[in-house]
Amino acid sequence: PEPPAKPGAGTLAVSSPRVLSDLFWMGRYGERAENMARLLIAARRRYHEFRHRQEISESQCVPVLIAALGHITGTDPGLDDQAETIAIAPSTLWSLTMDPDRPGALVHSVDRLALAARAVRDQLSSDTWAVLAGVERALAHPAEPPDSLAEADAALSAAQSQTLMGMLTLAGVAAESMVQDVGWTMMDIGKRIERGLALTALLDATLTTVLAPAAERTVIESTLIATESAVTYRRRTAGQVSVAALAELMLFDPTNPRSLVYQLERLRIDLGDLPGSSGSSRPQRMVAEISTLLRRSHPAELESISADGRRERLANLLTAVLAALRELAEVITATQLALPSGMQPLWGGEERRIMP
Repeated sequence: PEPPAKPGAGTLAVSSPRVLSDLFWMGRYGERAENMARLLIAARRRYHEFRHRQEISESQCVPVLIAALGHITGTDPGLDDQAETIAIAPSTLWSLTMDPDRPGALVHSVDRLALAARAVRDQLSSDTWAVLAGVERALAHPAEPPDSLAEADAALSAAQSQTLMGMLTLAGVAAESMVQDVGWTMMDIGKRIERGLALTALLDATLTTVLAPAAERTVIESTLIATESAVTYRRRTAGQVSVAALAELMLFDPTNPRSLVYQLERLRIDLGDLPGSSGSSRPQRMVAEISTLLRRSHPAELESISADGRRERLANLLTAVLAALRELAEVITATQLALPSGMQPLWGGEERRIMP
């Protein structure tokens, strides 16, 4: 008789901290690239719409969006002079798209996404590489823009739109082709944290300072476009544009997959699905505390304006949530993704990790 076949050892529940860390950062960098692509597209379109009409108040949206890009990436606080900001907008948008050495730039996020993906290629669908290759080709441009503004804008349009399509495709591949084990859960945790960070940073940069009514309307519309919620907003509000209505949709609506409360609910579920989850771990308590912050706020209250022309309640809420989400990411990195102390790779120390 034939000897019985030996079953595989099985690795369904086995995931090293290194693998989980790479998947966590894949989720973060993929979401970061998608968010940056959307905001860059919105800013570039507004620039072309208002660059020759700077005398109207709606043109204020261009420096606001450029400043938001700098605020989110942490690389450029923005300029106070609107004319100068608009004048250098083409080079700023090019750098934020094509410069691999600029932290937060679109190509910077895609490069690190690809690096993390290659480290865990055995966890991913083979379709991943066709998508990533197309995005990397679209972003393969020099860090300095060409002399021709038309040529530069065509390259920016193609790179930003192809990156957005690529990130959406990768999200679909991850949802429909990856086994939803602990690695997938950790990748989703990274995605939800990054989406929450991007949303709160964008709202803080665009809505906390009061502008002229026409300018504010344009900024709100641009913010909704950058967060992929413009269609839902128009359908629900029937043309009414207000900060309170935007806050209700983007912060408090549990049915909107782009809202902050939706990200917190996904984080609660994902953290509860991790092996050894107790229901009261520090990350779970932190998510509950952020949810409590939201429950104590109301959209109408967030629209109130202080004497200095700022929406202080909205600014305070967004600042608190942003800090809490950053701390949550650090705690998860230090606990769930930490290597055992004293552990050293087989190839030796850091100086030997790069192959000749």
